[in-house]
Amino acid sequence: MHTNVASRFAAPLIKLTGGIIFVSAIFPFFMMPLGAQTAPPAPAESEPEQVYILEEFRVESTGVKDHVKTDETLGAMRINTRMVDSPISVTVLPTEFVENFMLEEVDDQLSYVAGGNIAGERQSGTGGYVSFRGFQPQFYRNGFQRIGIAETVNLERVEFIKGPLAATFGLTEPGGVVNYVTQRPFRKRSVKVATRMGSYDYQRYEAHINTGPLDNKRVFARFDATYTDTGGFQDFFYSETLATSGAVTFQPGRNTTITVELERMRRVMNRGSAGITTSYPSTWISPVTGVAAGASVTGGIAQDLTRQGFNPLGPDFEQIRDITTLDVRVEQRLNSFMSLRVNLQWWQRPYESWTWTTTSSTSSAPSYSTATGNFNNRDPFHDKADAVTYQGQVDLLTAFKLGPTAHKLLFTCDFSDYFSEDWGWKMTTEDRNNLPAGVRTLNAANPDFSGYDRSLLTREVEHFQPDRKMTGFLLSERMALGHLALLFASCRYDRLEVDYVDYLNPQSSGKKDEGAWSWSLGANVPILGDRLVVFGNHSTSFTPSTTRDRGTGKLQDNVNASGYEAGVKGELVEGKAFWTASVYRIDRDNIPQLNALYSDEDDYESGRPQYLGSGQERSEGFEVEVFADMAPGVSVMAAGSYMNARTIKSPNDTAKEGIVLLRAPHRTGSASITYQIQSGWLRRLKLGFSARYTDRYVARYGTAGSQITGRGEITNKLQLNYGPANRIEEVRPSATIYDLSVSYPFTIRKYRHRVGLNIKNLFDKEWWSASGRKNDERAFFARYELGF
Repeated sequence: MHTNVASRFAAPLIKLTGGIIFVSAIFPFFMMPLGAQTAPPAPAESEPEQVYILEEFRVESTGVKDHVKTDETLGAMRINTRMVDSPISVTVLPTEFVENFMLEEVDDQLSYVAGGNIAGERQSGTGGYVSFRGFQPQFYRNGFQRIGIAETVNLERVEFIKGPLAATFGLTEPGGVVNYVTQRPFRKRSVKVATRMGSYDYQRYEAHINTGPLDNKRVFARFDATYTDTGGFQDFFYSETLATSGAVTFQPGRNTTITVELERMRRVMNRGSAGITTSYPSTWISPVTGVAAGASVTGGIAQDLTRQGFNPLGPDFEQIRDITTLDVRVEQRLNSFMSLRVNLQWWQRPYESWTWTTTSSTSSAPSYSTATGNFNNRDPFHDKADAVTYQGQVDLLTAFKLGPTAHKLLFTCDFSDYFSEDWGWKMTTEDRNNLPAGVRTLNAANPDFSGYDRSLLTREVEHFQPDRKMTGFLLSERMALGHLALLFASCRYDRLEVDYVDYLNPQSSGKKDEGAWSWSLGANVPILGDRLVVFGNHSTSFTPSTTRDRGTGKLQDNVNASGYEAGVKGELVEGKAFWTASVYRIDRDNIPQLNALYSDEDDYESGRPQYLGSGQERSEGFEVEVFADMAPGVSVMAAGSYMNARTIKSPNDTAKEGIVLLRAPHRTGSASITYQIQSGWLRRLKLGFSARYTDRYVARYGTAGSQITGRGEITNKLQLNYGPANRIEEVRPSATIYDLSVSYPFTIRKYRHRVGLNIKNLFDKEWWSASGRKNDERAFFARYELGF
């Protein structure tokens, strides 16, 4: 890197230290005149749950193992809140649910959430193309922003927090946040090992160890490790992931806990082609209508090749994602009404890949010609990046009463410093021309996968360095008006510094230093106690932009969003069922719009703006969710949504106005039921069945033809007359996917055993991802675990 790391991050650490001193100094004086409310006692040491001291920051998925209903959320307001009391919509998937239905990737997890869908890229291993209320979600881990991949090695729960919530998290996307919460050490000693094997040469091995109390019951530790290796539908596909995690909790006194967690994950894969790009000559004839198209058309799916699992990237394609995370969490009860929590996180993510692009691009895939059967203009490309992030949070919570009202006042200061350096290399023209002709132009019928010498990729074609610093301050109030209502309000200010350096194209470099305000408001009003609660909220968010106007030299303004939501929720059947139904509207504003008069990037005019005006997108819809543990051994969940996500304003491309957003299906839904037999010789046998549905949606726009059947045919029946003239409009068909799980636990002496079977895509439905990737066919997986 070009900057001294120690000096770079000294300033944020000084800010955090100053924030701790400021918070600790000012709040006791601020709260002294107010009546104090004694905080709840710490949990007894004999309880077999995770090690917590502060009930305010404690949240566990469920009180009973294998239940789907969760009672509490931590992410919506940064403090422990009952689900029925939260004015913010939250869906929680506990680890037992994730494990039962084998939901190892975020794409699978989102498909069980109202507002999510199955349009993602399961096989990509990155959560690409996932949609949450019509927009890409922001990913967090233990309340900190995270890029890259996630693993379930030490998962406690996944929280899907809906709506633009910058006031809670700082940097967010309009649709919401996916927050992965990891497990802490348990008070009870336990060991579990497990293995799962199945279709596509899938194999997974797990080990989980909780030491229980050590060192006079003041130290607790846990260790988790998983190794996963799988093939896939496409040729040469493989994905190999090693994840390890270790956590130690030290409890030096009755009012203090210190937890240190180190996690390392490495994934190496050839994820194949994300949809084969098809290029048609000017004499293209529609295989459906028999009519000549006239113009050259690109886009679409090569039907036969895709169904055969052909991978045009061959065995040379390789991606390496490696991320190491260090968490330090300190929790301290200061007195009977004040609690302090300090979180620090560091992570580093080196990335490297070798792939094929074209001679004129570093991102486009080689195009396929139906006339010749060739993939043309193939050019090897090596991509490398190294990202480092330091983050910190200080939360000071005070709980007190003023007459008939009960208050929880939260003050937070946090910082984040994200720094990355990215490179890209190709071969020299001479070295590429020396490659065999069959490598440069790949013939699908007789492919030459002899590859290339990686050491020859020495011509630097990309080198840029984004740096983003954020410092934020949050003041949040949760006030209970007896049993009449619960009110919530938060206000946040963030200072954002962006420095983007492009070493090969200095005209693309730029800086930005600005502030941003965000807020959230919400209310819960019980109508029939916890059985029926009316709620509503309003929140805002912002997304920093690193896009620089090449004409004016200005970095584009932040993309802003605001959202409104109102609905009803409640707990029924003596608290065994939680349900919620709501309507929402989200507006995403200030989206940069390309100036149609702007010259080509190689012949731009100084002073002529590259971007003009700002666009607006809107998503509005209705959602309903039910999570219920209705009877001993019976758990049910159901989720459904209707969404209308469209472009509202596009000053420089008015034809786009009113057009539905890409990858935003109108209707989605999911349901699952698990039943454990309670008596007889099959007692404890557990059966699970689930279904997920996603409506048809537009995956790519075009005007020269439409692929609407999901079987690769090209028609002239456009769904939406919008898009580039040289591209086919692609509409993915609706899909309903069914999964089945069976497990049986038994005990021999002190050893607990469990055997299980999962069938994914039970009825062998053909379904497609957003990019045109054919997803997995029916697959079988067997699992065995041993615990003691």
